[in-house]
Amino acid sequence: ETKAFPRRIFGHNYGQGETASSMNQMLKYQEAANKGKIAGATVEIKGRVDYNLLTWAGGEKIEQLGAVPRVEIIYNIELPSGNEYRFVPKRPTTEQGLPLKGLDFKNNDSNYTAEDRFVIAGIAQAVRDKSISGLLRDTHISKEAAQKFGLSESDLANPENIKDADTLNKYIKLRNESVIEKLLDKGKNPERKDKISAYDQRATREIIMKHLVDFQETLNSNPRLKTAKKAYVTTPEMYDRVVDKVMKEIETIKAFELERQSSQKSRTEIEQRANSGYKGPTEGYPLDIEHILMDTLQDVNKKGASQKVRSYSNTERFIEGPKVWDYLKNADRSHTEISIYDPVSNKINIINPKNGEGIKVVGKDIIKNNIKRAQGRLDNLRIRQKQLNALDQEGEISGEQKNELEQVNKSLKSYNINKKRLESATQKLNEVEEQKRNRLAPLELRMKELSSTQGKKSADNSSGQERKTIVE
Repeated sequence: ETKAFPRRIFGHNYGQGETASSMNQMLKYQEAANKGKIAGATVEIKGRVDYNLLTWAGGEKIEQLGAVPRVEIIYNIELPSGNEYRFVPKRPTTEQGLPLKGLDFKNNDSNYTAEDRFVIAGIAQAVRDKSISGLLRDTHISKEAAQKFGLSESDLANPENIKDADTLNKYIKLRNESVIEKLLDKGKNPERKDKISAYDQRATREIIMKHLVDFQETLNSNPRLKTAKKAYVTTPEMYDRVVDKVMKEIETIKAFELERQSSQKSRTEIEQRANSGYKGPTEGYPLDIEHILMDTLQDVNKKGASQKVRSYSNTERFIEGPKVWDYLKNADRSHTEISIYDPVSNKINIINPKNGEGIKVVGKDIIKNNIKRAQGRLDNLRIRQKQLNALDQEGEISGEQKNELEQVNKSLKSYNINKKRLESATQKLNEVEEQKRNRLAPLELRMKELSSTQGKKSADNSSGQERKTIVE
């Protein structure tokens, strides 16, 4: 069955029995499959699709199959090049959740452009994280773009009421461009978008267990990391308990996310973000399962009733928005960053000193390295000057080598002019090093004396305490 809904929303309840009609037809297909009259059914849709229809058909919870498991839904979208592309937002399964073979179709990709392929990558991601439902339903057209093409706010809010053919074509063009823009963003930034959310179809018990095992093996193979992340370390005996708690959290968060996404308030906020030029995904960023897993590991490792568990589903622990400023206004959030450019390697080294003393140490290291580099440069220039002078005296120097000798002499002349500055800097550095050695010498001597008595049984506690004080 094929359906085209450029203005109206397929499966949306307009109060005229249309939702019931769409759902009833799919239920008839499902019943026919149950009785063995057909192997399955495929519905191909083009245009706007109601968000609730896909969740009804594909299941509301991760383990649920939906009302029509044997019915496949295919969506047809127009790519930037004008070519069509079909994909499957809901795959067919048996009543036990086993995959079934759907309609055998192939997209003609011979004429796809590079931009088309980015859109296709974005579609794959949107299907995985289930944001595809919002993209297929909402208009996503900014007011500025609508005004440019002569569309009114009423046309955007109620495109089903558009009667003029030209206006309708403009609306379809703008809507398709806006959807393509969102899909391009997902396709070009997979590292930012490809996170498994609570309502993602990949958020299964098996995937959670794999994430948990991989993480624990990483910790076990890196002792220093394991020590730093000890709050997240658990044992194989606890794996099932951890996964059980993660799945429970996922269901709670998923229900909240789906309710939020399908609400009128959320759709209004999406339109406001689009109109204001917001560059991120207008549907927002969902909480990924990695965060949920980390929180659960902390929860399992907490000891004592006084220790509060970090949880995104325990909303009473969240600080109220107006209080955030009071919480942060007196906090020291200053940050010092030093960027050191090395012209030889053409690299930039970024250092974050913790205090003023750290900045002095960095400055001293820079001076030391610059002096070493300058000295090495001078040595090379002197060697080359000696070689070129020898050729000049023997009358075997070429014109190119004469030019090189002039440049070398100029460089060495510049050095002789600035020699005093270099010697002064070197002297200051040597003085700092000498002061450091003089300051540490008595302590090092005393440490040696105390170390020599450490093995003697007669060493009293006072010596040990004195040694401890010097070490500190």
